[in-house]
Amino acid sequence: MTSYAFPPSSDGRARGLVRKPMMIMLALLALSFFAALSALLYVADDLNAKADARSGMLLEKAFVSREESMRFHLSDNAEWGEAYENLHRTLNLDWAWRNQNLGESMFKTFGYEGVFVIAPDGRTRYSVLNGALQLRAFQAWLGQDPLNALKQELQQNEGKSLSRFVRVGDEVALVGAAWITTGGDHSVEQTGGAPSLMIFVDRLTPAKLESAGAEYGIKKLRRAARRRDAQCRSLRRGGAGRRRLAAMAERQPRRRAAHLAAAAADPADGRHLFYRHHADAQRAA
Repeated sequence: MTSYAFPPSSDGRARGLVRKPMMIMLALLALSFFAALSALLYVADDLNAKADARSGMLLEKAFVSREESMRFHLSDNAEWGEAYENLHRTLNLDWAWRNQNLGESMFKTFGYEGVFVIAPDGRTRYSVLNGALQLRAFQAWLGQDPLNALKQELQQNEGKSLSRFVRVGDEVALVGAAWITTGGDHSVEQTGGAPSLMIFVDRLTPAKLESAGAEYGIKKLRRAARRRDAQCRSLRRGGAGRRRLAAMAERQPRRRAAHLAAAAADPADGRHLFYRHHADAQRAA
């Protein structure tokens, strides 16, 4: 019987021919895996960015709506012949407080912690604080004096109601003002001189921020504790008293702390009140 033996070199060539395709396949698999992972991360980042942008727009809408509501309430109460007669020409407590034309309902119904009537000389003639009749100077209660800035803005705005954000301690408050006028009521005699001022103050407490965010599907809307905690995202509005507002929200469904923010700029002194936009994302597996 005849036997045949293959030389060692032919056996090595056979193994090499098998190894090369395997290495190429493994390389292709690795490249495919990294390409798929990169695409997945890109899509996740894109979805997060779009979600943040959408939440930012919703936040802006929430706060713009709050401002518009305050300006409407001011116009409704300040541009009124009876208000001019009973708050500017004279102070009628029966009309204002006892008849609840400008009383505790401003706090219970609309959440305005401060309601003030300011005389032309800057004195506080009437104030309702947290729903209680209590005479206290507007500047002392607020902890700062934006009165001159408000008067200047009103003059530029022809006395129409306006609103702006100011820092009040560790919080931000929405302050609105309007001149008290007859509102076109010709049966009420106008006096000469400067008009009185009506001011509403809405403190954006943690509870109010969370409630405002919840109305627009944003959970746990809150203020950033420190400036370095997040990036700033401005929600701007034009005009002489340009304002920027911000907020911060945490969205639980993605297990990410997405803090949507902006800044409130005080046009009177240029200071900035910061809320933050921060995304410390924990990617879902």
